[in-house]
Amino acid sequence: MMPDILNCYIIDDEFHSIENLSMHIMRCPNLCLIGTNINPIEALNEIRRGPKPDVLFLDINMPMLSGLEIAELVDEDIDIIFITAYVSYAVDAFEKAALDFLLKPISFERFEKSVQRLRKNMGSVTHPDTNKSIYINTGVKGKFAQVRLSDIIFIEAVGHYVLIQTYDEIFKTHLGIKDIGKDLSSQVFSRVHKSFIINLNAIKSISGSQIKLEGDFRVPIGDVYRVGLMERLNGRNTQRINH
Repeated sequence: MMPDILNCYIIDDEFHSIENLSMHIMRCPNLCLIGTNINPIEALNEIRRGPKPDVLFLDINMPMLSGLEIAELVDEDIDIIFITAYVSYAVDAFEKAALDFLLKPISFERFEKSVQRLRKNMGSVTHPDTNKSIYINTGVKGKFAQVRLSDIIFIEAVGHYVLIQTYDEIFKTHLGIKDIGKDLSSQVFSRVHKSFIINLNAIKSISGSQIKLEGDFRVPIGDVYRVGLMERLNGRNTQRINH
């Protein structure tokens, strides 16, 4: 059950940034600021001693320890909202399964949207049916193959046919990638390129314009799909992406 009041902690090496964010938190009746620190190492020790925050507002670019490093050290049940002055950190932030990414200076309107996303995420748990199967016409003497959604790593359009890569084998069909996409769970699969649909649960890391998937597969990110992918990952903060 989601608590009525969410405990917040801020780690940022800039006093004025802490003051700005603290004011935003105090304006929200459902948030309680339990601590701030400009020193990331001291902050980690405080968090470990307790009380543990529900959400951690975390600056990325700091001395001693970066926010990205701190995110690896705190408990996974603490929601993380990264704050930074550098938009270039966005991909790194979402790789850490951050709930949100706030760009300084942070307006109260933008902060409110982040809080709404936080409460929506904490108040709902989804259980996509990854045990569902799809049936693929392989085009070989009317042969159909049963493919479990949870077994699919990615789907690739190649010329006039589509390849479905699973953990154990690869299937080939003459169905279009759009047709196959209609049968896939929108909570688990995402179009990341005109030729690729991936299983979000299979992501190991994202570097630049390339996604590394389980099985050591690599697929490109199309420019027109990048923002959508980041938003999808942003909404899946309960899943940690392993490197």
